[in-house]
Amino acid sequence: MKQKIPSFEEFSNINEIYHCLECKVSVDEIEEVMISEFLGLGRLLKGISFKGIFKNPMSRKKISKLKDELIKAHVELVKVALDTGRFEKDMEDLDAKSQERRGGSGKGISGRGRDRSMRTDPMEQKKQAKENKISSIETKMDLLVGDSEKLKNFVKLQKSEAKIKASDLIMKIADDEQKRIVKKYKEEKEKELKQSAEDFEKEYDEDEV
Repeated sequence: MKQKIPSFEEFSNINEIYHCLECKVSVDEIEEVMISEFLGLGRLLKGISFKGIFKNPMSRKKISKLKDELIKAHVELVKVALDTGRFEKDMEDLDAKSQERRGGSGKGISGRGRDRSMRTDPMEQKKQAKENKISSIETKMDLLVGDSEKLKNFVKLQKSEAKIKASDLIMKIADDEQKRIVKKYKEEKEKELKQSAEDFEKEYDEDEV
């Protein structure tokens, strides 16, 4: 497996994930997940290279950095969601919010109900902060690609991959029941990744930005 030396930003994210995982997963293990190429994605795209799809190479670099931040944010959120015992519902709500932000049909949790819970539940406040962080990162990624359908699908690939990598990291410290729940969630994200890869291939020959 091809590896590269992590940048300062990558190392910082790795270190924060190390502490989020209660120092139970080695830095080397986290680094392997964070900076290695995602082999499943390579197989799905059948050798298609991401090089050259951006007219401005800095846009891709910025998206790559944001994806690392997104992996860390998802690790933090999943950890909190597992601790609350409402993982599946929390992830459904997060996915619904993501669809709404993209103009989809997902229906999020009632804001009024969420506000009441936040006033009385410190864990809910913590989880909401993590969700807001994920929303902010995803919005930044979306803004970098504008209206290009090809690059929108590229960003969808990065978001799905971030969720999958975060799931892999969390499963390293999860108990058997938590692993079962996270594995089911990961399988759903892998299906999303496959669909995003198919969409990306369809748009591969369109105009670049």
